[in-house]
Amino acid sequence: MPSFSSEVKDELCRHPIRKSCCAVAESYGILLFCHTFSRSEIRVVSSHKGFAERCAALFQRAFHVTPAITSGKGGRTTLLITDRDEIGRIMVKCGYDEAGFVSLHLNAWLLEKDCCLASFLRGVFFSGGSIVAPEKKCHLELTSSHAALCREISALLMEHDLKNGISHRTTSTVIYIKAGESIEDFLTLCGAPLSAMKLMQEKMLKAIRNNINRQNNFADANLDKAIDASFGQREAIRRLRETGLLQTLEPGLREVARLREENPAASLAELAQMADISRSGLYHRLRKLCELAGAGSSKKG
Repeated sequence: MPSFSSEVKDELCRHPIRKSCCAVAESYGILLFCHTFSRSEIRVVSSHKGFAERCAALFQRAFHVTPAITSGKGGRTTLLITDRDEIGRIMVKCGYDEAGFVSLHLNAWLLEKDCCLASFLRGVFFSGGSIVAPEKKCHLELTSSHAALCREISALLMEHDLKNGISHRTTSTVIYIKAGESIEDFLTLCGAPLSAMKLMQEKMLKAIRNNINRQNNFADANLDKAIDASFGQREAIRRLRETGLLQTLEPGLREVARLREENPAASLAELAQMADISRSGLYHRLRKLCELAGAGSSKKG
């Protein structure tokens, strides 16, 4: 069964490649988070077949470059570019000096259009993103080996109200989004509204299940209280009978005592209906029986 990350990438792969500027922006997001992006080599490695095919199409549209594609173990596909002229063309398109050292920082001018920003984030998720299944706790990650770049991407997300944090691991830096609404907004912006809707639906189902559990717990607690109360009331009636006080009580109290003994599991509402009195009236009569039993026990002692 495919992972939710794979399902999201399936949906993103169906997003049409229309504008050249968006093809550059999406490719740029892929390059910043891919396996290798240097003046000597560009290497993109993925186990998602749809993404590998889309990546090749994007590079052709954005840079007029066709990467060499090889398949490896575990269904992993590698896209490789080693031609210096092709790499130089890509560098220039991405705003880097083709002859200088590549410092992976964010060239924000490539993302000035809303459509290009969405395309860029789509590329980032393709290359470095993962997300847990909606049935579990919401969590989206974007992983890179470049800490400075992650800080810039994190700030970019914050600018667009996508709350996130950064954690540093042994060999990588992770931008993480835990807030459900921010994850939904990120997916919608990237072009995966169906996946975002799946998260929303699962969140609603969780809320419904939690509400049902709370109601069941409340009902169970009330049932426990009712059982304890019934036991105490029947014990009080037993003591009144043993001391001879029960027969001296007014008919209304004796009738309630009889009903409680004959119906130990009945609720107050059910007993009140049997006695043809209000629930409040029944409660006060039962409390009176308990008080009299306590007084009677004290006198006896």
